[in-house]
Amino acid sequence: STYFYKGQEDDDDFEKLILQEFDLALRKFITGVNDKEVTNRYPVFKIDENGNYVYEHTKEPVDVMNGDIVTYTIRVYNEGKVDGYASSVTDYLPPQLEFVVDDDENFNAKYGWQIDSSLRKATTTILKRDDIDPEANLLKAFDDKTLDYKELKIKCRVKSTSDLDKVITNIAEITAYTDKDGNVIVD
Repeated sequence: STYFYKGQEDDDDFEKLILQEFDLALRKFITGVNDKEVTNRYPVFKIDENGNYVYEHTKEPVDVMNGDIVTYTIRVYNEGKVDGYASSVTDYLPPQLEFVVDDDENFNAKYGWQIDSSLRKATTTILKRDDIDPEANLLKAFDDKTLDYKELKIKCRVKSTSDLDKVITNIAEITAYTDKDGNVIVD
């Protein structure tokens, strides 16, 4: 910025600070139903004519049946100018989805998901800063060319209870952030 502050006296002096922006974004999309891979839902990042960040990907519903296993992919992007971590991500499961704990591959455990006692809130800290390898989960700052991201996956079983539940909405969010040194930061 070229803002000039005129001092009041001969001995006035000042220093400018530029506040750097920390800004993580999350996109959640379906990448599998049972053993079938779903490949047409991956988000494509663009900057529109007004300079806004846009993720283009279909939000058309995917047809499922009771008992189907749905795999969601959660991408955490760093749209800001500061390196950092998504130290906690939470997925809020609607009543029509059940957290899968009994699969042969322990899929959800590999991503560090922990389900709360209500069975509606799954949380993982797998993307937090790793003291042994701090670069492993670090989301690098956006340099106007490269948009860094990390991915998580979660599996849920469809468990619809009535005809009123025909459209299922599953929401996830980044619930804690840290800077490159592991210090808590506000997004």
